[in-house]
Amino acid sequence: MFALLHPRRLVVLAAISAVLSGTDLAAQRATFPRPDSARPPLLTRLAPDSIRYHTAYLHLMELLQVLQLGDAASGNRALEGAIAQSPCGSITDAISRITTSVRRVTLSSGGASYAVFFDNIKIVDSTTKQLITLDMVVLPLNSGAPVRSAVTLSMDPELVFWTKEVGLLDALCRL
Repeated sequence: MFALLHPRRLVVLAAISAVLSGTDLAAQRATFPRPDSARPPLLTRLAPDSIRYHTAYLHLMELLQVLQLGDAASGNRALEGAIAQSPCGSITDAISRITTSVRRVTLSSGGASYAVFFDNIKIVDSTTKQLITLDMVVLPLNSGAPVRSAVTLSMDPELVFWTKEVGLLDALCRL
């Protein structure tokens, strides 16, 4: 194929491809720093309210993972500042009910998880408080009907910990 091209065209083609490939690499270097770079992540370039939103969502997903694993110790640490008193004993007792009352599902990765899900997540952000409302959906062990409970969580965006919960432990205690 290259034998059919005129030498000038071949040089022009080589120059254009070098410029274009150099542009792609330069753009990639600008977007993705070296792993050992001290440059802050791209998240810090977002607007402060967007950073707070994403941080709240991250912590909400951490809480969901704790519930799906039935990890009472981690749940106790995550929620200790948010709960004055659990209706069914300690936070650990409430989260431990998941392991005896909630259906386990097999994951595509080969692991297993308890069937606890968050639905209709809404995050209302301010500089002093983040209010998160959601529906917690649980598939009970003995019944095929999902149980849906309204939950409200508050987070301090500066200290990044849960400050109040309404409905979460009540729903777990009813399992």
